Amino acid sequence: MRKHPEIWTDDAFDTFKKAYSLILSRGFHDSGKGPFLVPGIDMFNHSNEPHTSMVFDGSVPCFFVTADKPIQKGDQITLHYGDLSNALLLHGYGFILERNKHNCVKLEWPLIDEAASELDQLEQREKSSAQFMKRKLDLLRSLPWAQGPFVITSEDMMPDEFLSVAQVICMKEEEFDEYNSGDKGILGPEYTGEEAGGHDFHLCVYHLIVDIVKRQLKRYTGATTDLRQQLLDVKDLKAKAERSKSTTDYLDYCVGSVRTSEKSMLHSLAQQCLAEIDELQALMDEEDEEEETDSED
Repeated sequence: MRKHPEIWTDDAFDTFKKAYSLILSRGFHDSGKGPFLVPGIDMFNHSNEPHTSMVFDGSVPCFFVTADKPIQKGDQITLHYGDLSNALLLHGYGFILERNKHNCVKLEWPLIDEAASELDQLEQREKSSAQFMKRKLDLLRSLPWAQGPFVITSEDMMPDEFLSVAQVICMKEEEFDEYNSGDKGILGPEYTGEEAGGHDFHLCVYHLIVDIVKRQLKRYTGATTDLRQQLLDVKDLKAKAERSKSTTDYLDYCVGSVRTSEKSMLHSLAQQCLAEIDELQALMDEEDEEEETDSED
C-alpha cells in the first residue's frame, strides 16, 4: 500500500475490505485447505445443533451437504461452522449466539510470567530466587503440554495443563529437581504437593491463579468492574439493538456480551480459588489449635 498509493485509493481499499470480509465470513475450509467460496451453501447459518453436515470430496472436487434430520418446508437450513466461541464468531462472521457452550477465555504466557515474577510477594510462601524461578519457567516453556494458551471454559474452569503450570511454579527446589528428573508430565488435581509443602504449596497455587486472573481482568476496558452492572448494560445494549435495527448497535451488544461472558468465567475461576484458600486456611488454623492443645497437655 505504501509502495503503490496510486492503486490503494480510498475506494480501492474499501473494495478490498469488503472482498476480504466476504471471504472471511463465507469461505469454507477442509483439512487446512481453503478458503473455498461455495455460492448457495454460504447462505446457511451457523448452529451448534445443525440440520445438516458437510464433507469435501477432493477427487471431484466438491462439497456435499447432507440432511441429518428431517427438514420441513420453510425451515431454516443450518450448518455447523465449528466449535467456535462467540469471540471467534463475532470476529469471523459478525454475530454471536445467545447461548454458546464453546465460549472461553484464553490465558497467555505473558500473564503467567508477570504473576510468577512477583510470586515472592505472595503470602505464606518462601522467597524464591529469580534464578530458580527462571529455571522453572524455562522448563515449562519447553514442555509440549505447557505451551498454551490455556483455555478456560464454563465446563472446565481449571484445565489440568494450567493447574500443572501453577503447581510447577510453586514447587520448592528439592521437589522441582525431582520433577525435572522424571517424566515432566501433567500433574493436575491428583498431585498432593505434600513433599512441596502441603497446605502452603496449595495456598501458593491458588493465590498464583487468582493473581493471573486479576491481571487478565485488568486487560478489559470499561467504566465499571461490577459484573452485575455489566450484565445489565449488555441487556440494555441488546434491547437498543433490537429497537434500532442498527448494525452499529448490534455490534456494540455483541462486543459487550463477549467481554462480559469472558469476565464472568474469570470471576468464577477466582471465586473457586478463593473458596479453596478459605478452606485451606480454616484447616491450617484448626491444625494449629490442635497442636497448641497437645502441647499444653
